[in-house]
Amino acid sequence: MSSPLELAIQSQQMTRLMRGQRKLGRLPKPPKDNFPVTLEREYRSKILEHFEIARKIVREELIPNLPALERDAAPRRDGQRYDINWAAALNKIFSGVDTRRKLREAGFNDPKQFADDAAREIARGNLRAIRRQVKSVLGLDIFVNDTNLQDMLDSFGDENARLIKTMNEDFVTRIQTITTQALRQGRRAGSIEKEILKLLGDEEDKTRKRAALIARDQLASLRGDVTRERQVQLGVKRYKWRTSLDVRVRKAHKDREGDTFD
Repeated sequence: MSSPLELAIQSQQMTRLMRGQRKLGRLPKPPKDNFPVTLEREYRSKILEHFEIARKIVREELIPNLPALERDAAPRRDGQRYDINWAAALNKIFSGVDTRRKLREAGFNDPKQFADDAAREIARGNLRAIRRQVKSVLGLDIFVNDTNLQDMLDSFGDENARLIKTMNEDFVTRIQTITTQALRQGRRAGSIEKEILKLLGDEEDKTRKRAALIARDQLASLRGDVTRERQVQLGVKRYKWRTSLDVRVRKAHKDREGDTFD
């Protein structure tokens, strides 16, 4: 870890080297820092894996219990219900979903854990790239103080965990609302099951798109923030806007390709 004084000296050395090589007209072009597509793919898979927990429990716990819930919710001839606690039984099923979700979140598929892992990997990959670029251009081995990055990485983990958990919670709430309303309307278990299965299919497609968006945008945003922070530490004053030039790039960002900013 570098001290502020060491970073200042290092920044001055870089500035002198760059000025000297510019005068000689031989400042080489740094190697390109490619977007970590493998990490993006792995992160997207983790998000989808987390969402599948709730889907699986709905299929395995709620749907098999729909006939019993239909029976308990049906009115008797005297206007009463066979089981006035059918709503409690339904809530118990969803409490099971919530409980299992929390247990799984505490294990290998904890959104906070895999979001933090992704953030650390972005930071490590970025550091390797910056060292390689500076070495290629200036022939200088640099040391970077990452103390200021920790808050940024922690914030990424917290925000992404919230986004991912919200996806699951919204899905479970929708299923519970649909089931409750259908039972109150006296609908048959088969009809309710069809609606739930349709929602499962619709949500799967939406979730894949949402997971891809989170993985792409969040990792790209963090990568840009980490790059900026480290370059500021090194005394970089100007930068040229570069993108991956593929389908992931927003139009507004693509329009800036090659532009120089202070």
